Amino acid sequence: MNEDTPFHDDRREADSDRRQEQTAVPQEHRTEGERRKLVYGVQFTTGGSLLSIENWLDENCQGEWAAVLFDMDDDLIRKTINIMFELAEDRERFKASAGQF
Repeated sequence: MNEDTPFHDDRREADSDRRQEQTAVPQEHRTEGERRKLVYGVQFTTGGSLLSIENWLDENCQGEWAAVLFDMDDDLIRKTINIMFELAEDRERFKASAGQF
C-alpha cells in the first residue's frame, strides 16, 4: 500500500495513441476522464464480505470510488481488493475504518 502517491501510472501517451486506444474500448467501460477522477488508492486484504465494504463506501465517501477484486486465496476466503477514490479524504477515512472489515 502506497499511501502518499496517487494510484495511477505516470506514463504519458501521445494524443493519437490515446484516441486509438479509446476507439477500441467498448462503450460500457469508463471513459478516460472518469478513470482520471479515481487517483487515490489503497490495496486491502480481508476475509470479510465485499458487500459490507461496498456499503460502507456508499455511506461514507463524498466522492466517487471503485473497488476491484485483485486476488483471492485458494480457499476463496481472503480477498485482496484495490479500492480507488476520487478524494484523498475518502481514502484516509476508509483507512481509519478498515479494521472493522
